Amino acid sequence: MALQPQQNIKPQYIVQKIEGTVPHTTAKVDQKSKDGGFVYVTADEPGGWMVFFPSGSSIRVRTDDELVRLGFDSPANLIDMDTGEVVGPMPDMSFQTMTSYLPDNVKETSITETKSKTKTKKE
Repeated sequence: MALQPQQNIKPQYIVQKIEGTVPHTTAKVDQKSKDGGFVYVTADEPGGWMVFFPSGSSIRVRTDDELVRLGFDSPANLIDMDTGEVVGPMPDMSFQTMTSYLPDNVKETSITETKSKTKTKKE
């Protein structure tokens, strides 16, 4: 009996909420300088979301509206990394389990599990 080759199946993406604020730097043209140049301004903004892809790439999405516009607000499908075909829907699982699908270098440097603190009302 021949063994089936193991499929390389991963989620299309994993979305993680970034708690708190993060610094955001913008560049503005320096109107006072003769040669042009930039003035850099740093301000804190809400953390937003990190979206991790199975290739090891990631992007930061700054707002909920942008997350919806990009389509990352819906559950990801599982895909076969060798063929690119959709295998099925993503099963309901914990963030820690989902991160096992990501490359090791991403797990070690980019992902920290955030636990939401939910307050319950006492009756």
